[in-house]
Amino acid sequence: MLENTKMDNTLVWADIPTRDLDRAMDFYSALLDVQVTPIQEEEMRFAMLRYDGSNAAACLGPMDKYHQPGGAGPLIYLSLGDRLQEVEQLVPRLGGRVLEPLHSIGSGHGSRVIIEDTEGNWLALYAPPAP
Repeated sequence: MLENTKMDNTLVWADIPTRDLDRAMDFYSALLDVQVTPIQEEEMRFAMLRYDGSNAAACLGPMDKYHQPGGAGPLIYLSLGDRLQEVEQLVPRLGGRVLEPLHSIGSGHGSRVIIEDTEGNWLALYAPPAP
């Protein structure tokens, strides 16, 4: 039996809806410098953005009536660390748009770039504060 515990405020999963899965896989593969491959399960084709055990995972998947690409709703942050400036320049070449260029998000909170991906989703690319 599962024990009830208090929430630790950890994001564990994010669905990123796509209009064109292959295009989205190319975009995120280049953006995050990871291999993104499709998965076929029964009638559904999707792709996983996998991270080590200390980070949340994300799924690129088909849109449906509940999941539509767009800028409304929660803003998902993807950690790019010391690659943030490099990736900001890469976004337009990959077919995305930089909506807000690199800027601080407050004292001690790091920096971000807000982008629109190839599917119309808004995301924040993030770098933690320097030690």
